[in-house]
Amino acid sequence: PISAIKVVGALNEWFIEINTGFPMSKASARATVDFEVTNELLGTRYKGTYSGTSFLEHPFMREKNVEEVLGWALQSAVDSALEDGEFLAAIGVL
Repeated sequence: PISAIKVVGALNEWFIEINTGFPMSKASARATVDFEVTNELLGTRYKGTYSGTSFLEHPFMREKNVEEVLGWALQSAVDSALEDGEFLAAIGVL
């Protein structure tokens, strides 16, 4: 019998630190996500934690910049999962 694979993700950490200054302000962000892959027949097949970071220097740190840096950190964490052979095998890609 074929069983559907279920992937559940949880965002555990997502923050930014901003240091204002002259001539440039600096922002650094970090994101950490957990993924768990299960199926009805075998139960949990894989659990993994992935982190990503990003950094930006800008003369005028605005809300748009903060959103970008946070988004880049989250994307970096997800990219780490998509580069992990064990995760890809668990979801049936490899």
